[in-house]
Amino acid sequence: MRRLIQYHDEHRRLLFNSIQRMAMIKPNVIYSRRHHHVSIMLIAVVLLFILCRLPMLINQLYEVRYSITDDYISKENLYFQCRIQRTFNTFANLMQTINSNGNLIIYLICCQNFRQTSEELFEKLSNYFLRLRSNENFLAKMHLRSRASTHSTDM
Repeated sequence: MRRLIQYHDEHRRLLFNSIQRMAMIKPNVIYSRRHHHVSIMLIAVVLLFILCRLPMLINQLYEVRYSITDDYISKENLYFQCRIQRTFNTFANLMQTINSNGNLIIYLICCQNFRQTSEELFEKLSNYFLRLRSNENFLAKMHLRSRASTHSTDM
């Protein structure tokens, strides 16, 4: 009987210790996953930044090196060079816009907390605009009614 009780106590102690160890491992695994997601997100943001800012850097370096006011550019090539430069400048600006929007998309994909906060904010804004729109409709109806009543009393 004593052996059974010792066995039972030992079993409970081992089980309790293993549960404690599992409890210690689980937060580390969750922390490791979060750390991994944050690392991927930061790498993606930096790569997107470099990729999208590279055309602007090239454009700036080109403008410094080959200014269109330089004397070596012939009048025939000036129009063509200005057109290419404007087109490339437009492309560089587009890439900057993509960078800004891309960051938002990366955050939405990688961060659950950011997604939840964005959903709540969007919900609040949509409710606000719906209430504002319904108030405008109500005021417009009241205005029409008041105009109709003044027209009927004028006659």
